[in-house]
Amino acid sequence: MNIRLAMSAALILTLFPLTAAQAEPKTRAEIEISYLLDQIQVSGCEFNRNGIWYSSKTAHSHLTDKFVKMEAESGIDTTEQFIETAATVSDDSGQPYKVRCHDGKAVTSGQWLRDELVHFRTF
Repeated sequence: MNIRLAMSAALILTLFPLTAAQAEPKTRAEIEISYLLDQIQVSGCEFNRNGIWYSSKTAHSHLTDKFVKMEAESGIDTTEQFIETAATVSDDSGQPYKVRCHDGKAVTSGQWLRDELVHFRTF
């Protein structure tokens, strides 16, 4: 075997070790939820939580935290489960989240997320 080739292979394996987490493909729900969270961040819409309007970046951060917590505690089987359980209502107050985009009309976050999910699934 060529020494240079062997050294290159050893270097690559050292720099990029394969772990079980890296080898596992994302589930459909994880892919869809990642898409929805990305859409929240880039939407430019405002998100209402507990009566206060927040930026899309703040909403992205908040819902990402809820996603990570939910995934760690009980796992997520479907995107719809994430939407209904974590992304529609405040855990603190029980008030529904709302979204207000460029047209100024507020809708529930559940409706907004379901619409975005339908859009994603049509591609």
